[in-house]
Amino acid sequence: MSDLDADTLNARLIGGHRLLVTRDATNRVTKCVVEFFDEPVPLTLFNTYLANGMIAPPKDGVGFAITTEGKKRLSVRGRR
Repeated sequence: MSDLDADTLNARLIGGHRLLVTRDATNRVTKCVVEFFDEPVPLTLFNTYLANGMIAPPKDGVGFAITTEGKKRLSVRGRR
């Protein structure tokens, strides 16, 4: 299965799906997939979204979910 592109990832995040990560012994993220779909997310895309505040761990601590700021950014991008 090939990695997701940004448009597909954005659709999954807006649809309420979380990103689930696998970490190595040093706590570094080594793999990221979209929950339920098990679609691989490129780590560069995951790291960019995390650094830009588009995703963050939710209150329950399971995976990473889109942030309020991320929703705003994606909704503005979609209207262009």
